[in-house]
Order: sequence, then C-alpha cells, then structure tokens
Amino acid sequence: MLDETTVINTRVTGGVDRRWWLALGAILIASAAARLPFLDLHPGWEWDEPVYTSIGSSLANGTGLRSAPLLGDPGEHYIYHPPFYFLLLGGWFKVFGSGIDQARYLNVLASLVYVTLFAVAMRRFAGPKAGLIAAALLSFDAWLIFENRVSWLENTLMIFIALTLLAWESALRKQTDAAWVLLGVSIGAAVVYKHIGAVAVSSAVVAFVLLWKRLERPRRAVLITAAAIAAVIVLYFAGMALAFPDEFLRQSLGQLLRTFGFRESRGTIGVNPGAVVAAVFSHYWIYAGTGLAVLAALVLGVRRGLRVRRHEDSWRGLQIPFAMTIGSALPLAIISLKFPHYFILVFVPALLYVAGEAALALDVIDRRRIAVIGVAALMVLGVTGATLRLTASTDTDTMKDAAAWLSSHSASSDVVVTEEPISLIVDREHCRANKAQLCSADWQWLITYTSATQALSDNPAFEEMVASSVQCTTFVGFKEEVIVWARSTGPADQLRSC
Repeated sequence: MLDETTVINTRVTGGVDRRWWLALGAILIASAAARLPFLDLHPGWEWDEPVYTSIGSSLANGTGLRSAPLLGDPGEHYIYHPPFYFLLLGGWFKVFGSGIDQARYLNVLASLVYVTLFAVAMRRFAGPKAGLIAAALLSFDAWLIFENRVSWLENTLMIFIALTLLAWESALRKQTDAAWVLLGVSIGAAVVYKHIGAVAVSSAVVAFVLLWKRLERPRRAVLITAAAIAAVIVLYFAGMALAFPDEFLRQSLGQLLRTFGFRESRGTIGVNPGAVVAAVFSHYWIYAGTGLAVLAALVLGVRRGLRVRRHEDSWRGLQIPFAMTIGSALPLAIISLKFPHYFILVFVPALLYVAGEAALALDVIDRRRIAVIGVAALMVLGVTGATLRLTASTDTDTMKDAAAWLSSHSASSDVVVTEEPISLIVDREHCRANKAQLCSADWQWLITYTSATQALSDNPAFEEMVASSVQCTTFVGFKEEVIVWARSTGPADQLRSC
C-alpha cells in the first residue's frame, strides 16, 4: 500500500481555498509584471527566435511548415522539431500579427499557465504552503524571468511537464489502470511536443525506482504507463512519416545523430564539464541564484533519500519533484544540446523540490526563521538578477542592430551571406553560412555571429569569404559578437562605409 506521506492530498474548500487562490493570483500578477515590461527591448533577440518566428509566420500566411527560402535554394518543410509549437505560433500570429515581440507575449502567457499548474500540483503533493512557495520561486527566479521573456519552445513545453506532474499525483492517489494510462499519455505528449520532453520518461524511471516498494502493483503500473507512452510516440511518428516521409526521417535522424554527438553541430556543449562551466561564467554568471537553488535541491533530496533508507523520515510527497530533477539532469549531462535552452527542464523541478522542503520546514517552529530567510533570499536574488539584466543593462540587440546597419549601408540588390537567424531578418537577398557556395559569385556582404560556444561556420566557401572581406562594424551583446563585413573587392562606396 502506498505510504500516506507519498501524496498529501490537500484539496480544501471555503475561505481557506479562496485565500489560497487570491494569494496565487497576487503572485501571478507580480510574475507578469516581471516579464512584460520592455519585452521588445530586453533581452536582445536570441539565436532561435527569428527561425521560429519565420516558421510561425509561414503557417499564418498559409505557405506551410517551412522557413523563409534562400537564394538559389527553395527550402523544405521544417521537421527538425515537432510541428505543434509552430502551429500554435501560427494561430497566435493570425490573431495578433507576426513578429518576435508577439511570440514573446505568447511565451510569457505560457509561463503564467505553467506556474499555475505547478503550484496546484505542489499543493496536492505537499500542501498549500508548498504550492504558493513554488509559485513564488518560479515567478521570481532570475533565470526563469530571462527565459520566459524569450520565445523559446521550452516555455510552452513546460505546460506539458506540469501536466505530467498533475498526472503523477492522480496516479499515485488512485492507483487505477486508467490513472496509469493517463500518466503515460501525458508523458508521451511531452515527448512528442518536443523530443527533449523525453526527460519526462527518464524522470518516470527514477520515480518508479523510488516508489517501487510503496506501490500496490508496481509491475502493472510500469507496464501500463510504458505502453501508453509508447502508443503516443508510435502514433506521432507514424503520422509524421506518412505526412512527410523523406524529410521527417532524414531530419529526425540528423537531430538524433547530433544529440548523441555523432554529428557535430556548432553551438552545442557535450559531455565536457569545463565547457559548461566556461559558458556559464562567460555568459550567465548573473543567474547564480538559480544554480544555488538547484544545488540545494540536490543536497536536500539526497539527504532526505538517505534518511528514508534508514527509516528515519519519509519523502512527504516530494519523490516526484526530486525524481524530475534527477531524471532531467542526467540525460542533459550526457548528450549534446544547444546552450542554454534546456536548463529550464532541470531548474523548474529543482525549485519545486526546494519549495516542498521549505514548506515542510515552516511546519517546524525552530526552523521557521531559517526557511523564511532562505526563501526570501532566493526571491531577492531572482529579482536583483532580473533587474540588473533586464533594466540596468546596456547590452546591444546584436542581430537586430546588425541587420538594421546593413539595411542603411547597402543597396537593395546586394546579396549577404550570414547565419540562419540573421538571414531571416535582413531585408536583402541572402545565403546562409552553411550553404555559402550558392552565393560565391554574387555576394557583397557577410555577417558573422560568435560566442563562447558558437564558432564561425567551417564551410570552406564561407571561410574563404571571411578571408577576402573587410571588417565594417561590430555589435557586442552580453554573450555574443556580431560583425558586419564587406567584400574587399566590392565597390568603393561600399568599402567607404567600413
């Protein structure tokens, strides 16, 4: 029989329930206030935003699931990621217009949805205080404020991760076949929404290990859950293979090879702790508070696990948040992923676990002051980091500014060679760096993008172009450098602008 402390079902009614929802509403208002101001200015446009916006705009305009065509290359359907976020984005653009700013508003809305869902889930697992503390930590953490202000796909993915947490609560409370099916379907949905959602599968493995002796029929629960996950994934792959037979299989295989390090991709960090540390301190040191919260979750979780093993304590409903933290961290540590989109998959469950521990500590009088100070300190770190990064920063919006500079210093007939995200925002004919040979005879301009994790393209034609160019102007952001170059054999008036 399941330990009564595995799930603390705390549905309440009346005045207490109303006060809880009012408190959550106040937190969500403050969360929105931290994310919405100056959304068009800070942070500067991130690498994937122009690509995602281009695909969403294409869907909104009725031209299909594809990015903007290249000079000499009509392009193909974009199946590197599942289409669901782009379909959502296309629908959003139809209502509110297309653009990166509009996409960012959608992602802020998604963040408020997932904060609400996680708060409700933690309330059911560990009590009302845990739900509110979780909402506060997710709302005021500096990294999450930064990521929620960027139109990264992971912000909407977290809604599906939150739904898996709610499904876990229902499955552990009911322990029926239907509940395990629902859990499997929710996990499968996270996987097919974006494949990195597979961390929900690894989290389930860790969770079942922690829960095995406390489940009524553990083998049946695992089999039903696994079958439901497999059914959702098989249906998705079958549908995509039928709809896009050649492109889906080829692009999916390419993504798989890159993820596991069999195919090199610029801007990724594999199993190299030194590179991770260098990137973090070079780019994102201001978000140290989030890293400390993750470390606290790991330390507290291991400590509680050891106490449970010695029968000195119980998990108090925190197995699943801890399993999600470990189950997300381990896969991300052994695969090559483009930095830093996926940190949210570890940060959020870690903050949930810290919220649960803080709520339990508040119930112990002699630890109350320590817990309150700790939670307050994390919130202050988050607000301070977000304030410094989003309002006091003078960072350049490098990609946007480089595109604007080129527009004012080049002829409308000029051809530019650059990276994919920048190619989508320049109003000139263009080729992308990895296919620079398509423009080898006609190009006049180059725009390069480099950072601590992103080197120049190693395409031979592109390298030759850089070698035969003159540097015109440089835009430096808080983690990247974008340089505009002119062809050294170009017209005199073009070179004068450099």
